Amino acid sequence: MSYTLFSDFTHRAKKPHKCIWCAEPIEVKSFYKREKSVYDGHFQDHKWHEECFDAAQRYFAEYHEEEFDPHSFKRGTAEEN
Repeated sequence: MSYTLFSDFTHRAKKPHKCIWCAEPIEVKSFYKREKSVYDGHFQDHKWHEECFDAAQRYFAEYHEEEFDPHSFKRGTAEEN
């Protein structure tokens, strides 16, 4: 499996988004992480609550996982819904 990160920035939302980790809304004017990458040849443009991005990094490190099911975790945790 291959992964290439193109950009990883914190933005202030100008419009509503949905977090890739927890599926809860990212409200207008709130800060969120935006990650653009290619994974196994597929372009990804993920938007995360900052706390969900941190939870995902902990999850990947602890479980040595590279994949996850979008929208399957509780906000800010590695606990599945």
